Amino acid sequence: MAVSALRRGFTFAIWGPIATAWELAPQTAITTASVYMVAQFGMQHGILPWWIAWPMAGGFEWTWLRSIRTAGMVRRSKESERWINLLTRTALITVLAFGILYIIGLPTFGIIPAEPGPVWGIALALAKVIPIALMGYAAANLHRIHKQQLLADADARASEDRARLLALQAQQDAIEMEKRRKLMEIDVWRQGLEIKRQLRARPASPAPVGRRKAVTIDGVTYESRAAAAAALGISPQAVSKRAKKV
Repeated sequence: MAVSALRRGFTFAIWGPIATAWELAPQTAITTASVYMVAQFGMQHGILPWWIAWPMAGGFEWTWLRSIRTAGMVRRSKESERWINLLTRTALITVLAFGILYIIGLPTFGIIPAEPGPVWGIALALAKVIPIALMGYAAANLHRIHKQQLLADADARASEDRARLLALQAQQDAIEMEKRRKLMEIDVWRQGLEIKRQLRARPASPAPVGRRKAVTIDGVTYESRAAAAAALGISPQAVSKRAKKV
């Protein structure tokens, strides 16, 4: 889990901006100038030390590249379009404002005095803080929307997987019920075969005595015509002619 989280973090924070910079190589080469001017403007008038100004300028460009990649992955909606537009506009305004203010603040031009005073001081403070704050706010909201969409997609996939598993379970239950029914039919069929086999193997029961008709021939009584025919060696028809019913 920790390795997977590190991989996702590296992809998002490191590899994504690098890939975007490579895909936009000509524009990336041009924006190196803006990185320089942003850093120099941050240090101008002794406002920021170099070890703060340069990371700020690099972070500004890195945030822009990361946000551009996120904008390409996020699904378009009114909310996402609003933050993408704000991100693009504030990035453009920041580069323009920082570049112009840095140039006109150089001693060569002397437009912005070395000691700006209240008017220039307020203007420079607003220029240094507001654009970067707005751009960071837009980038954070764009990232939030993308994260929400990823979670919603994961929930949708999980719901689809659950529905598919439920459908498969229902099919499996139906197959199991049909299997049991077939097994019961086979069992009943086998029981029927066994009963038929037992009936065929059972010896024939002798005819009830009460139903036999005794015959008397020449004063001798036989229990049946068949017995008389067997004893006398004559046919049952002959016995019938000679017999006298008891």
